[in-house]
Amino acid sequence: MNDHLGGKINSMKNMTPKQLLFFHVQDLDKNGKLDGDELIKAITDFHEEFHGSRQDRQFPPSPELQNMLDSILRDNDLNMDGHIDYNEFLSAQGPRRHSEL
Repeated sequence: MNDHLGGKINSMKNMTPKQLLFFHVQDLDKNGKLDGDELIKAITDFHEEFHGSRQDRQFPPSPELQNMLDSILRDNDLNMDGHIDYNEFLSAQGPRRHSEL
């Protein structure tokens, strides 16, 4: 499994199975990082799952969605590379780390 995940298993050992699955599913290009497009997909998928309505993925994103994306990156992209990697995702989970995602 460590080979499949590109050696990231140590960064992920404290994640719940649901967090691991969420990150893996959203990391569409499997580079171990979530970029803006992947984060937009995650936001709209979350909205669809928990609010029961489907939102069309708009590109470029709506101003509301762009503000949400900017906030996520500003607060969680610790190395400021424009991506959320495994460690940054885990840090963002903070107190939620041991609860449901």
